[in-house]
Amino acid sequence: MRIAKMGYSQRVTVKDEQGRVTSSWSRVRIVVPDGLSASLPPPYTSLKHLTKKVHSSVEHAEWTARFLALVDQARGWGAWHGKLRWLDSLCFEDRLRESPALLSKYDDWLDKVQGVTPARKKQAVTAKPVYFDTMIGLWGKNKGKQAVDNMKTKCGKFADWLRENAGHDDMGRVMFANGRDWRDDMIEEGELAPGSISNHLKLVKALFTYAFENEHIPANHMARVKYSPGDGEERDDFTSEERRLILTLARAAEPHIYWVNWICSFHGNRTGEIADASTLDIECIDGIWTFAIHTKKSLHGPAAQDSCFDPENRIASSGAG
Repeated sequence: MRIAKMGYSQRVTVKDEQGRVTSSWSRVRIVVPDGLSASLPPPYTSLKHLTKKVHSSVEHAEWTARFLALVDQARGWGAWHGKLRWLDSLCFEDRLRESPALLSKYDDWLDKVQGVTPARKKQAVTAKPVYFDTMIGLWGKNKGKQAVDNMKTKCGKFADWLRENAGHDDMGRVMFANGRDWRDDMIEEGELAPGSISNHLKLVKALFTYAFENEHIPANHMARVKYSPGDGEERDDFTSEERRLILTLARAAEPHIYWVNWICSFHGNRTGEIADASTLDIECIDGIWTFAIHTKKSLHGPAAQDSCFDPENRIASSGAG
């Protein structure tokens, strides 16, 4: 029988055909006890051992604790599955007699696993509905318009799905099954690419995390909803003929199409970096008019002109005209 061990640092090396080491790294490795792998949460379900590449002793300790917690949780699920199967095997009279105490203990254990305190449980019964628009307003106080609009779009689709399939759009009443079924419906419909499905879930889960951590909802059941979009499909680069055709057609198009394509072609920008820009991104630096692409939050306007140009914060495309 395999037994769970404390995580240990395992050195992994890769050699070429001549036996020379081409790469080497350390990882945490924990053996999953027999019978527990099926009870591990995604993406670890059915794995015989848990591994994670680490770069420091701090990461080693963090992933060891995380993996051991997953094993303990799986052990708890396995034990309760056995108890519930035993309850189901009883005759009707015995089941009526044994069910209340056993199910009460099961609810207490489930609350502990999900981090639901008695106060939060009481809040779930008496709390007023928590609507997505209200929570997005609180979450987005220090966010930009684009981030807020993106959150509204993704969460709006989940809210619409909830109203149609669950009969409500109250974040406080959302259960794991709701998130799981919404994810599965998006996959089955096939209208969204795997990456888009992942983005939808990522933003919705971020809003639920914010609501839970700020005690607006009693539990965050969406945290257990997992999805992996896979590696995706790589797209080939445009050929020289295709790039020539794009620029030729852009000449006869409207100004915003013309300039976005030509600027991106000659400066190597992403389309969104040009299309999302405003007049605040045009700056005069040392007498040279510059189009600044901000890779992270920085100053704009007069305040930016008075400050030194920081190449770590902005990538500039300059021109004489």
